[in-house]
Amino acid sequence: IQYDDHCRVCHKLGDLLCCETCSAVYHLECVKPPLEEVPEDEWQCEVCVAHKVPGVTDCIAEIQKNKPYIRHEPIGYDRNRRKYWFLNRRIVVEEDSEYEKHKRIWYYSTKVQLAELTECLDKDYWEADICKTLEEMREEIHRHMDITEDLTNKARGSNKSFLAAANEIIMEAVGGTKGEILEDKSSVADEEKATVDNKECTDTE
Repeated sequence: IQYDDHCRVCHKLGDLLCCETCSAVYHLECVKPPLEEVPEDEWQCEVCVAHKVPGVTDCIAEIQKNKPYIRHEPIGYDRNRRKYWFLNRRIVVEEDSEYEKHKRIWYYSTKVQLAELTECLDKDYWEADICKTLEEMREEIHRHMDITEDLTNKARGSNKSFLAAANEIIMEAVGGTKGEILEDKSSVADEEKATVDNKECTDTE
């Protein structure tokens, strides 16, 4: 972040406190409430705090925090050269086509939908790279998807949400509960990681 040279309040130079999420800087005595010393944790100015939006400001990847204007790149491809993106708390799969009207896009917004997607991928050969990337990003993706479901549940009131209905269709098709599906995927992923770690240790020896 390219920070300002002058305090946003008094416009004077001096020892200035930097906001973690914007270019503003302040004297300790100029912030509200005034501070006596520099905070040990990350600090945000009152403007950034006032504009926090659940599901937006709490879903910014670390690389975006460090380089807020960085261009998004696909996280991988499948055998049909479909692009996989991690955007807006979702996994987005974009079909590659010369004609815009023929292009199809799929959105995966919940952990159940993500588990169904990964079941369709060949983790041993054709989609080995994208499967590895998805596994490495699993915790962050799951955290974002939890936020999506939480926001949806808060907004739906007494009505059933589309996400819940979509999850039920998947669970009926595979004959399991949400917990069982996610637990199975987690167990398989952990076993595969342990196998890779053991192989690396053996190769080192």
